[in-house]
Amino acid sequence: MAANEPDTGLRAHLFAGRLEHTPRPQAELEEIIWVDPHEALQRKDIAPLLREHVLPQAIERLTQAS
Repeated sequence: MAANEPDTGLRAHLFAGRLEHTPRPQAELEEIIWVDPHEALQRKDIAPLLREHVLPQAIERLTQAS
């Protein structure tokens, strides 16, 4: 469910890949930060979708890969 819109579902498509260059903010992106997934879970400015779904799955996959 969407965090700030009652009775509204949300579907997210996530992609992973390797980058050849360091990304930089462009167009509608004002800022980009790199955060360790474990540290990101502690941040208050992370969206609920990331904190509750994406990051836990990313951490699990990273743990399995190592």
